[in-house]
Amino acid sequence: MYSVFKDFTGNELETMTRKELPWTNARGNLDPWEPGTTIISNEDMYKQCALLSNTKGEYKK
Repeated sequence: MYSVFKDFTGNELETMTRKELPWTNARGNLDPWEPGTTIISNEDMYKQCALLSNTKGEYKK
């Protein structure tokens, strides 16, 4: 894990995760400044892992 993400800044990692399916589904139509209370579902996490495994988990800086 570290070897994949070590070169990204905290802001870059935050931006990346907030574009992914689990985050966007849990946030729904909330504005960026609004707090969310929805728990990210296991199903969405499994889907995201499947997407990453299909791309070999490649993240480009």
